[in-house]
Amino acid sequence: AAAYVLIALRWFQAAGVDPQTVLAFGGVGGLAIGLASQSLVGNFISGLLLLVTRPFTVNDEIHSDDVEGKVTGIGWNYTEVESPLGSAVKVPNANISASKCVNKTVGIMRGFDVTVPIRFPEGGFDGCQEMLNGLEALLNADDANKEIFGGRKQLEPVAAHLKGMEVTHHGDITPILLVEVRLENRDLDDTIEMRLISQVNVAVIGYLRGLGYSIPGLERSK
Repeated sequence: AAAYVLIALRWFQAAGVDPQTVLAFGGVGGLAIGLASQSLVGNFISGLLLLVTRPFTVNDEIHSDDVEGKVTGIGWNYTEVESPLGSAVKVPNANISASKCVNKTVGIMRGFDVTVPIRFPEGGFDGCQEMLNGLEALLNADDANKEIFGGRKQLEPVAAHLKGMEVTHHGDITPILLVEVRLENRDLDDTIEMRLISQVNVAVIGYLRGLGYSIPGLERSK
């Protein structure tokens, strides 16, 4: 083998090509091929693990460090995901295996939180607990279940809390209202979840404004 290498180098030298250049190029090329092969083998093994352990399947909705959306295909090297905006994304299997991946489809419960900044009316803090109790009663009523949640089963009653305080970019200290929603994970995807969050926001803001509370950013400038 060494003799063949020497013959090849002499041939390059006769052709006017510096043998050192050939050796340097061969070293870099070998390194590149080695790195590419390592990546290929890593993706292949990760794809095999995904197919065996099945942390998700086609049509499941996943959230990972690299991508979120609906799985449309699982290959040996790449997993294909359709993003919420409809883009087709191919993620190397090694990336998915190395990161935290949440499957939002297989769980029994699907929950989300809604936070709303509020401003109390004059003397309104004294009635804070009454406001929270009234909001929970509103969102747990049968009518609200039909109009806001589409009749979906609530695995836990909707809960409302005063989460704490937040400093706005204007330097104001604003109380934050937290609403926790926990629904049965049936026929739910990211699109429906976003619509439900919007409907909860509208219901909460309407309820608060009816009690004289104001929402920073929603008041008309004077």
